[in-house]
Amino acid sequence: MTSFANIYRFGFIALAAIAVLSVPVRAANLSEVLQQKIIDAQKAESEKRFDIALGSYGEAMGLTRDTPEGVRLILKKRAALFEQINMLDRAEADLSAALAVEPFEPKALADRGYFYIRQQRISEALDDFVKGRREVPNDPMFPYGAARALVAAGDFTNATKFYNEAVRLAPRDAKLLVARAEALVRLKKFDEALPDYNRALTLGLTDAKDRFFAFTGRGYISLMNADFGTAAQSLSRALEITPDASNVLLWRGYAYERQGKRNLALTDFQNALVAEPDNREVRSSLNRLRTQMAQNGSLRSTSSTAPPWRP
Repeated sequence: MTSFANIYRFGFIALAAIAVLSVPVRAANLSEVLQQKIIDAQKAESEKRFDIALGSYGEAMGLTRDTPEGVRLILKKRAALFEQINMLDRAEADLSAALAVEPFEPKALADRGYFYIRQQRISEALDDFVKGRREVPNDPMFPYGAARALVAAGDFTNATKFYNEAVRLAPRDAKLLVARAEALVRLKKFDEALPDYNRALTLGLTDAKDRFFAFTGRGYISLMNADFGTAAQSLSRALEITPDASNVLLWRGYAYERQGKRNLALTDFQNALVAEPDNREVRSSLNRLRTQMAQNGSLRSTSSTAPPWRP
């Protein structure tokens, strides 16, 4: 069966990095002129006029030497631009410079830590998150980040230990529960993962991507536990959010097939192949089911209405 990892590959890392780097422009300490320079830089960046954006960030930096908050803000935003245009040394230099700004801001360690994760520099990422954890022991951001670094390294056992700490510090943070559940699934600890998914959904997940991950994970566990009806229900909820998720279509197709709902399974396999034409497991499942249905004559009942698929 297609790996659960394919659904989650760096998904939470990307979301966490966005959350860390999304710093509001309109901070109370910044002058209107400085705020406008930052807005101008972001506008040029969105239009892919990167030279102009860098120039605007440079001008902004010249206006904010006496404002630590402004210096850190510009360094972080410019680092994100450098990373986008693959000037990684300069991105790292700006993130490191933000750490040196006085007074020290521990959150800057998380910014650099996620940068290191994205560059697969896992040891350095882990160092930054552990340092941040020492500086602010009650902030779940740092054990969570350490867990993300370990997940990127494939160390789900130790990642779970850091997730446990983050959840202890913020027990009502549904995103932390979904992240811990992911690691538990990768360890095949389905009985421990399922309550995390259920609690996260009960607490409420405002972001559609988080809900997608939660319903997908819950459906996958049900599928592994041979609870095919519940699996189909949860996977259907995930597909309401992302209708063309090929792995989820494949898994729901399996669930339908095992329930004897071959027409529904056929449609899911066909749609999965449209979404991912090179997926050999989807193609194999589709061919197997079409053969079975042709042998008992049930294929004709769906052939006129089934969506097209690529041979």
